[in-house]
Amino acid sequence: MEIYLDNLASTPIDPRVAAHHAEVAVALRGNPNSAEHASGTQSANVLTKSREDVGVFLGAAREETHFLPSASSALWLALEDAIAQRGVGLRVLASAIEHPSLLRHLQAAAAAGRIRLELFPVDAQGQPDLPRLKEMAQRGVDLICAMAANNEIGNITPVEDILRLADRQGALTIVDASQAAGRFGLAQVTAAANYVVASGAKMNGPRRVGVLAGKIKRPTADLVEPMFGTPDAAAASAMALACGLAADEMEHDERRIALLRDRLEAILTERVPGLRVNGDRTARLAGALHVSSPAIPAEVLVARLWGKVALSSGAACQSGVPGPSHVLTAMGLEEWVVEGGVRMCVGKFNDAAEIERAGAIISEAMGADLGIRRQA
Repeated sequence: MEIYLDNLASTPIDPRVAAHHAEVAVALRGNPNSAEHASGTQSANVLTKSREDVGVFLGAAREETHFLPSASSALWLALEDAIAQRGVGLRVLASAIEHPSLLRHLQAAAAAGRIRLELFPVDAQGQPDLPRLKEMAQRGVDLICAMAANNEIGNITPVEDILRLADRQGALTIVDASQAAGRFGLAQVTAAANYVVASGAKMNGPRRVGVLAGKIKRPTADLVEPMFGTPDAAAASAMALACGLAADEMEHDERRIALLRDRLEAILTERVPGLRVNGDRTARLAGALHVSSPAIPAEVLVARLWGKVALSSGAACQSGVPGPSHVLTAMGLEEWVVEGGVRMCVGKFNDAAEIERAGAIISEAMGADLGIRRQA
């Protein structure tokens, strides 16, 4: 069986969450909007309780917790609400390494003349250039977008510093916490941000559930059901269980995962000549490991590992899209590092034996046994 190490793209659903989702989906017959009968009220009650439980996990009030089909749709809704609040033509600052889905939303809005968009830079480790961001913000800003953790290199961003800067400038804030939720606590981030986005697919929860924590006002609030339909009460309940399990287990899980990641990194750095570990090794998600080999381009390595080890060369939504990683490019890394970059992430359901096998398979596929080298 293929060893799964692409947990930044999507995490396997926890069997407890899957079983609960199926059970509740069978038990609930009514539309939560059907207040005329008990079946509809039962579904509505489950949805309300789920909002409350997920809100507690994220640090948001129940009425500010919104279920959507994905994190991408939640990011879109947050941007639309910010535009509605600040008006067309608002000035937006966003990290150059934001998730492609948010960058696409921002670029489309800019192309339509609805926002004025500028991207703030990152350093060679992929962390935001805070002095440069401060300088840009002091010229006036209405909205700042930031990631709590990056989806490619796994950096944990100093998002609280960015939120404080935004507050001083009177700017709204969107925090993409898709990679952070379920891996570390977010209560302080949610308390300081206007919009925080989480994803069930990134925390061993239901795949098609995104969450937006924030005060969505009219007319944006009126877009939700016409655009996305009635919320799935069973999926929301499964998301609530995933949040509850994460609250109870993530501290233990993340310690174990970090040890496994460190072991995988040790195997690869020992066996692959010239291997480069990318990103901020002092501030990264417990399972995240992004490396480049001078011996082999990323797409060749991924192809060699088909059916053996699942890893990737970039964001899942960019899979198959030609061109280099926008994250590694923004970091200003050498051409061979960009071309050879692959991301891995150890997850909740990986074990030590898998990591030993994966390390051996990946290092062999990188040409460690052949001494193959391109340029370093």
